[in-house]
Amino acid sequence: MSKVNKIEINVEKLRQNYMSFKGFGKVYFPVKTCSNDIVLNVLKDMESGFEVDSIDHMKKVLTDKNADKIIYSNVAKSEEDIDWALSHHVTFYTIDDENTLDKIIYYAQKYHINSLKINVRLNVYDIFRRDFIKKGIADSRLGSSVGTLKKLLKKIREESGIKISAGISFYVQAEMHDKEDMLLVVAKYILKHFDKEDKIEWINIGGGSRIRTLEKHYDSLMRLLNKLGIEKIILEPGRYMVESVMRAYVPPIRCVSKDNGEVVVTLGMGIYHGLMDIKLHKREFDIYLLAGDKKIKLNKIDHIKRVVTKSSISKKMKTLTPLDEKLILRGPTADSIDIIGVYETPKNMPTESDAFLIDNIGAYVEGLISDFSGKIDIEYIVKNSM
Repeated sequence: MSKVNKIEINVEKLRQNYMSFKGFGKVYFPVKTCSNDIVLNVLKDMESGFEVDSIDHMKKVLTDKNADKIIYSNVAKSEEDIDWALSHHVTFYTIDDENTLDKIIYYAQKYHINSLKINVRLNVYDIFRRDFIKKGIADSRLGSSVGTLKKLLKKIREESGIKISAGISFYVQAEMHDKEDMLLVVAKYILKHFDKEDKIEWINIGGGSRIRTLEKHYDSLMRLLNKLGIEKIILEPGRYMVESVMRAYVPPIRCVSKDNGEVVVTLGMGIYHGLMDIKLHKREFDIYLLAGDKKIKLNKIDHIKRVVTKSSISKKMKTLTPLDEKLILRGPTADSIDIIGVYETPKNMPTESDAFLIDNIGAYVEGLISDFSGKIDIEYIVKNSM
């Protein structure tokens, strides 16, 4: 087996995912999710929009024909970056303060741009405060209060030099996607605090939503929004656009059997090379051992087992003891955090001539292929069928 890490990109599945999201609203793919040229070029061909956080990412997707299909969404833009973006006719921005709005209007006038689209970003932290506190998630404070947004919307309505259309943007962190009715909760909050006089033309859902969530709640969501005269939504489907599109074939660098029954396999890709979600969001990837013509799914386990003893029964507790004979997968760095997982020992013991398949690796894989411990070799394979 080749010692090169390979990432397979299923472009047909990518096209299918794009068309599914497009059925619910205008799609702006977040470039930070995956900046791979193969992925971006397929989405360009599909006439997707793109959401960017930086001028560097803007340059990756900007062409002579699609400047109107880019949202510059980072609310912490420098004046130099605003100048550059407007000089290249990018006219869609996300803001959460008046100073940034003033700079955008100034440079739009400088470059004789007659119309703009502005997202005013709502901080939804207060809506989900109990859930965030319960889960111990810090508030990013990106986005502003209802009061600030109403002032921004008023200023946009009264701007006479440039035609500006406006919508409300919000970002729901990944941990809140388990809240099934989260979109309806936010929509009800917007309906409670805004009215038709605010002239909100759309909502922009950041953080991404699953297709099944949109299918389940779209009709109810639009009924709520229609009460404010809102007839469209904008979607930024990041991880859920590419997650099922990309898989990795990763060779082992070495396989070591320890005296205590452990087998430690060091892979050519780890936490710092696309698998950071294992740590950030306790993400469980499906991982298979490819040994010859066999494909063996690894079963993840805790690295300890609980054993009931007489003394522990009386104390209503359990004693922790190490679990023998386990397979430990780790990444190629010397960092102690670079542990992918602990698994039951498979019937076929891995060798350095085998490989591991890590399924659904899509989101953020490009951004995490770092040089933390030296660059790793990646070969991209394009698949054109389902």
